[in-house]
Amino acid sequence: MGDMDPHIFAVAEEAYKQMARDQRNQSIIVSGESGAGKTVSAKYAMRYFATVSGSSSEANVEERVLASSPIMEAIGNAKTTRNDNSSRFGKYIEIGFDKNYHIIGANMRTYLLEKSRVVFQATEERNYHIFYQLCASSHLPEFKPLQLGNADDFHCTNQGGSPVIEGVDDAKEMCSTRKAFSLLGINETYQMDLFQILAALLHLGNVEVEERSADSSTILASSKQNLLTMSQKWHPFPHFKA
Repeated sequence: MGDMDPHIFAVAEEAYKQMARDQRNQSIIVSGESGAGKTVSAKYAMRYFATVSGSSSEANVEERVLASSPIMEAIGNAKTTRNDNSSRFGKYIEIGFDKNYHIIGANMRTYLLEKSRVVFQATEERNYHIFYQLCASSHLPEFKPLQLGNADDFHCTNQGGSPVIEGVDDAKEMCSTRKAFSLLGINETYQMDLFQILAALLHLGNVEVEERSADSSTILASSKQNLLTMSQKWHPFPHFKA
C-alpha cells in the first residue's frame, strides 16, 4: 500500500486488486476498541467496492448492498457512554462479484446481539436506535395505530435518561431506515408488521407485575392498558399468546 498513511480505501483497493489478480477470495478484518470507528470503516469499504465495481446485470445491486447499513445500524446499534452509534453485535459480510468484478450480491451473518439492552440500559445510554426512531415518528398517520409517544414515556427507552443524541434527528433517521427497507424489496406491509412488533415490545415494557406470594403475582391496574395495547399489536401473529 506504499508509503501513504493507512486508509480504509487503500485496504479495500488492495483486497479488490488481489482478488482480480489472484482469482482468490479476500478478507478484511475490522477490529478495534469501542468507538474506534469499526462500523464506519466497514461502511466505507463497502462504499468503495460499490463505486469501483461499476455497473452489473442488476442496475441497483450496489445501492441495495449499501442499503443494508442503515437497517443494521437502526436495529443493532445504540448509544453508549463511549460511542453514540455503537454496534451491539458482530457481523460477517460477504460481497459477491462476477467474472468482470462487478458486484452481484451480498450476504450478511450476525453474531452475539446484545439482547439484554432491549430491557435494560445503563445511565446515559440508549436502547437500539429503531425504538427512538419509532417514537419520533409517532405523529405520522401510518404510525398512529401503534399508540406510541415520546421515548420518555416507555420504560424500555427511558432508563438511561438520555433519549436524544446531539445532532441526530431520529425522525429523519426513520425516513432513511424505511427507504433502505424499500430498496431491499421489503414492502410497506412487511415494514409495518416489523414496526408493530417493536411497538408491542415498548408497551410490554410498561407492564408492571406485583408479587403477592412466593408462587403468585398480579398485574398492576395501572398497567392493564399497556398489556391490552401490547396484545392487540401482537394479535395478528398466531404464535404469540397474550
